[in-house]
Amino acid sequence: MVYRIFGRAGSGKTEYMINCLKETQSTGVDCLFLVPEQQSIDTEELLEAKGAAQLDTEVLNFERLPNRVFREIGGLGKRNVDGAGKCALIAAAINALSDTLKLYSTPCRGTLSELSATISALKRLNISAKAFEDICNGIAKSAEAGFAAKLKETALIYGEYQRLLGEALEDDDDPLTSLAKNNDTASFFADKAVFIDGIYTFTPQQYEIIKLMAENAAALYISFTADEDSMFDGTASCARKIKEYANGKTEDVFLQTNHRAKTEELLYGEEQLWTAGTPYAELTENVRFAKCETVYEESLYAASCIYALKNEGYRYNDIAIACRHPESYAGVLDSVLASYDIPFYFAVKDSAATKPLSAFVLSILEMAEKNFPLYAVKKYLKSTFSVLTEAQADAIIRYAEAWNIRGKAWIKEADWLMNPEGYAESFSPEAESRLRCINQSRL
Repeated sequence: MVYRIFGRAGSGKTEYMINCLKETQSTGVDCLFLVPEQQSIDTEELLEAKGAAQLDTEVLNFERLPNRVFREIGGLGKRNVDGAGKCALIAAAINALSDTLKLYSTPCRGTLSELSATISALKRLNISAKAFEDICNGIAKSAEAGFAAKLKETALIYGEYQRLLGEALEDDDDPLTSLAKNNDTASFFADKAVFIDGIYTFTPQQYEIIKLMAENAAALYISFTADEDSMFDGTASCARKIKEYANGKTEDVFLQTNHRAKTEELLYGEEQLWTAGTPYAELTENVRFAKCETVYEESLYAASCIYALKNEGYRYNDIAIACRHPESYAGVLDSVLASYDIPFYFAVKDSAATKPLSAFVLSILEMAEKNFPLYAVKKYLKSTFSVLTEAQADAIIRYAEAWNIRGKAWIKEADWLMNPEGYAESFSPEAESRLRCINQSRL
């Protein structure tokens, strides 16, 4: 049976799902609770707080689901190709097609990244290399010559890239497709109850997995942010597709009450946001709108509001800033908040290679592999894990840049003798003192 849970924001869909989860647990059925990747830890904590964290219940997301299934039914034999490896394989595919390609014969790094993103998008849409080639051939008959040539070459590169992956390799976009095609996947979901919460749009890859769940799981619960009277087209389409997968055997639950809005203004705004409702009649104290010309002005306004709330007795961890594209505020919002002495945390994904410990380890490997290039030494000294103070590290870096120090000069026991001030007729007392400090720091 498939249960579709409908409700507007704050109507208690997650609470309802957890109650259903606890009822299912009481019958001894194993459960899977799927949420967006960034909500996994919060959901585990919530289940713990609600008394629903049990050994027979796993919190997963669609990214981790294939690994979990393959560990049980088999299928983890392939080696994963990460982002850099993917670009390298695309470059190899282009090299293999060098006699055929014209537009992409000598791609730059940006082009490789664009091709990587294109291939990822095609895979998430369940469009194979052969299918994409057929589509391109059909479009090319009526498309402008330049566009047709670009499509054709992209299809050729996609096909060669897949050939290079072969049977032994896979990239980050392949596991869901492999999971859907594996004949034993259906048996994994059999006799399990699956709960999908907080995910409101699905890729074709994910739909294939949901279809297997609907056909084989003991029960499938899935929530939708919509009410009975109004649905966005995407939500309505998704709900219809889920019903088709269940052959019409669905039970719908509609939650009507908003439990999240604590004030009349917020409740009215949530109800009327997507309608042509009448304006709110009363003066509002809990909802404010501000028109700002730039990101900097927005940041200043937000910081000033937070500062005022802090003075009213609020704690910083009671306050959140939500924005559609956080990356566009990077370097602006954080500096403004810092100027107000407001502690903050940006909940965005960062590459592990940018973290101090990772940079420290990678810089050591680069120094060993490439014979102490200056950029690797600088990365090591700036990582905060070296034994030197920031002032000592800066002094050594300036000296190395001035005298172009490379290779074995970094590890020779003999003192450096060049003047820290550059080419000069003699050493000043200050220069001699700086050189002594630099040589002592090297020890």
